[in-house]
Amino acid sequence: GKFPAAPLTHISFFQKANNWTAQIIDMLVTSRPVCKFLGKRVRLFHFLFEMLENPNMAHCLSWVPAAAGVFRFSSRNKDQVAALWGQRKGNKRLMTYQKMSRALRNYARSGEIFKVKKKLTYQFSRDTLMLAHKER
Repeated sequence: GKFPAAPLTHISFFQKANNWTAQIIDMLVTSRPVCKFLGKRVRLFHFLFEMLENPNMAHCLSWVPAAAGVFRFSSRNKDQVAALWGQRKGNKRLMTYQKMSRALRNYARSGEIFKVKKKLTYQFSRDTLMLAHKER
């Protein structure tokens, strides 16, 4: 016979639980080194550094003073950078600047990237900048 359909509350709970599990696994994978054979996941600060070093991306984000590690997103094209980041990560859904900026705020907690008081402006920490230059 047929089983009765599960109430929506159960389905949404299990969907949320699966989503939480996926987020926890993603945090674990990105927070520790991955075996070279499996490939290394690109972190957001590496991606941004790559974009900043690419002259074709100057319309989307640029160094303010590069020596200080300060960069600014273009107000018109900030979502283009976010969409490219989402593609690089392999996201199925479109990444928005709003979602990407949440990740940037998380970097501030770890001391890798800081929000500068100017709109759409961030700064790499000295250590992060040195690491990005070295791994280039």
